[in-house]
Amino acid sequence: MRYPVLFPLLALPLPAIAAIERHPAQCAALWSGVVALADANPGIFEEMPNARQLAEDFTRMAGPKAEERIAHETPDYALIAKAALLQKDRLSREIFDEIAEDCAWVED
Repeated sequence: MRYPVLFPLLALPLPAIAAIERHPAQCAALWSGVVALADANPGIFEEMPNARQLAEDFTRMAGPKAEERIAHETPDYALIAKAALLQKDRLSREIFDEIAEDCAWVED
């Protein structure tokens, strides 16, 4: 079994891994997942400020070729957001916080 992408990442020091730039499609999927979670659970999860706008902005930035990727990843990010917000596990919280921090704004 080969892991061509994983091994180079493991060789990087941790700060270098954290400095990897996120693709706009990943950011769009994260914020779309947050919006989907809030929409599916009114009264339980309140939408994070600007989540809908960030989802739209990153989707536009990712372009039409990324629509399938965003649609595919959005449910996964909704689950991660749910686990993070319910404080179900530390790993989900760390993943959510790290990606949300990287995807906190759209650069013009």
